[in-house]
Amino acid sequence: MEFPMDVFITLEKEDVDAKVAAINCYKTQKHRMFFSNDIVGDLARVRGKQIGHQYAECFELIRLIL
Repeated sequence: MEFPMDVFITLEKEDVDAKVAAINCYKTQKHRMFFSNDIVGDLARVRGKQIGHQYAECFELIRLIL
């Protein structure tokens, strides 16, 4: 499966921590892959390195309205 990485949004450590805390609120989802090995933080670091920042997220651009 291909995932186009069209848009990157830089994050701060606090943003990553908040996302992890939000995901951890869903106790019924603890068995899912994104709960193991700090994948949320790891992926944010990888995306950040791709654009020269510490943390980032990327998205596929579907529509841009200016």
